[in-house]
Amino acid sequence: AVVGPTGSGKTTLIAQMATKFIQRHSPQEIGLITSDYYSVYGRDQLSIYGSILDIPVHRVNSAADLKQALDHLQGKRLI
Repeated sequence: AVVGPTGSGKTTLIAQMATKFIQRHSPQEIGLITSDYYSVYGRDQLSIYGSILDIPVHRVNSAADLKQALDHLQGKRLI
């Protein structure tokens, strides 16, 4: 989990980590989950990174959403 104040670089850090992981492994082995519903920019930016890197990005808003996302990403090396 990456947590921090607005503008601290969380989304950029996640994109960098995902890119490095993909360079060593493959896009099929990673998935992203976001619970950011306060920053539209951060949520949309992460979805754009996911599209560029060809990895799934799940948006969650509740514990049930999180469970469903984790079930869908089961077997991934990195979430």
